[in-house]
Amino acid sequence: MSTAAARREPIAGCSPVVALRLLSMVEDARATVDTEPEQLVLPLEWAWSVPTPVEEPPEAPRERPDPRQWGGRMALVSFEIMLGRRPAGQLARLMDARTLQVIALHTSRYGIARRTRKPGVVMRPRLTSVRCQQPHPDAAEVAAVVHDGERYRAVAMRLTARGSQWFTTAFELG
Repeated sequence: MSTAAARREPIAGCSPVVALRLLSMVEDARATVDTEPEQLVLPLEWAWSVPTPVEEPPEAPRERPDPRQWGGRMALVSFEIMLGRRPAGQLARLMDARTLQVIALHTSRYGIARRTRKPGVVMRPRLTSVRCQQPHPDAAEVAAVVHDGERYRAVAMRLTARGSQWFTTAFELG
């Protein structure tokens, strides 16, 4: 198509003024190319290679937390569940189903006993002592004493290693 014909037919989607400006820019570019061809030579070297995948360093094995501290926290959280301060679902990832059932059983008994007494100031449970014994590197037995605001209660738990954390497999309240 000649330039004169292009000027007569508008470019699709453009106004005639924009089409004329575009065509004049193309003609100016052609004139520049014809008169000064050395400007187009660029010192580029084209090389194409497949990037090598970067291998992530292997994850360093994380050490499990101290079973004494972990067991003490589990005892406190279990009492907060029994007092109705936390939902039991928070421990679902950290306990097996039988242990959660034991806590649910104690929760219903504990709640009934607390409702029959006079209403008073409700204290947060407080951990008074924790003892830990590790018969095996992947197992720990924790005994704790928790004060619930009215009484001191004994708690016994069995912790089993699961990856980089402890998993509670047994719970007894005395």
